Amino acid sequence: MSYKSRSRKLDYPLHGQSLSSQAAENHFQSLRSQVFNKQGGGQQGNSSSNSSSSSGPIRCLAWNGPGSRVACGYYDRSVKVWMPDHPDGHGMTDIKNAHDRPVESISWDPTHADRVVSCASDGTIKAWDARAKTLLAETRNGHDNLVVRFSGDGRFLAVATAKTDLIIIYRVRRPQKESGVTWGIEYLCQFRENEEIYDLQWAENGSDTTYVLASGLGNGNVRIYRFDTIDVNTEKARTNPSSDEDLSEAVHKLANVYTLRGHRTAANCLNFDPKGKYLAVGSNEGIVSLWDLQNFICIKTFFKTE
Repeated sequence: MSYKSRSRKLDYPLHGQSLSSQAAENHFQSLRSQVFNKQGGGQQGNSSSNSSSSSGPIRCLAWNGPGSRVACGYYDRSVKVWMPDHPDGHGMTDIKNAHDRPVESISWDPTHADRVVSCASDGTIKAWDARAKTLLAETRNGHDNLVVRFSGDGRFLAVATAKTDLIIIYRVRRPQKESGVTWGIEYLCQFRENEEIYDLQWAENGSDTTYVLASGLGNGNVRIYRFDTIDVNTEKARTNPSSDEDLSEAVHKLANVYTLRGHRTAANCLNFDPKGKYLAVGSNEGIVSLWDLQNFICIKTFFKTE
C-alpha cells in the first residue's frame, strides 16, 4: 500500500532539530522534569510531586504541532492547556466542565496551533479555540466516545466508540466569509467493528481523496482501513461530461482492507511512522511489534530494553 505525501497548509512555523543517537543520549540526560502548578508555581525535580491545584487523574494529553502548548483532559471533565515556557501557570487555559463526563481523548488541529478537539463518553465531540477559551463547534452522536484523532491535513476527524465499537468519520467545517459558513463537525460515514477498539490513528501519507487509518483491537489484531472521499461533481463530469445534472455532494466510504494478526492480547496503542511505511503496535503482553505496510508483515518485535 503506497500513497504520495499529502501537503498541509500550516498557520504556524515549524521549528525542529535532528540529533544523532549519540548526541540524543547526552541531550536527554541533561534534562530535568518540571511540575506544572497553577497555584504554587513550577517545581523542578520529581515528576510525581503532589500539587494542591491538581484536578484529579489526567486521562489524556497531547502536544500541538509547533510544541508551544500541551493539552490535558482530566477526570473532573475539564480541559487544561499549558505553555511549557510557563510552568507557573501563566497563560494557562482552563476550560472547566468541558464535558459532562471525564475527558477521554484530545487531538490538536495539525494546521493550527490553537485549535484542539476533545471527546467524552457523554456522547459529544467538541472543538475549542485554546487561546480564546471558546467553543467553536460541537456534535452529539449519543455514543461513549473513546478516541478522537485529526487527519494529517486537518480536514477530518476519526472517532472510536466504546460498547458500540464504531469508527466514525466527521468532516471539520471551517468558516468561510463569502458563503457565511461557520464552524461545524459533520458526520460522513462509519464502520462497525466486532471487537473492542483501544486506539485509532491516521497515516500521514495519502492522496486528496484517499486516506489510511489503523485501529488496535481487544483481541490483539490491528485493522487497516481505507477512507475514500469522492466529489460527485468531479466524478460525474469525468464519466459523463455531457450531463447537466447538479450533484453538489460527495460520497464517503470507510472500509477494512487488511487485518494484521500477531498479538495475543489487546493492541492498546499504535502509531505510524511519519512516512507511512511502518506501523508500531504496543500490546498488553509488553511487546512492541513493527510492521512493514508494503507487505503487511511483522519485521521486528521489541520485548526488553535493548
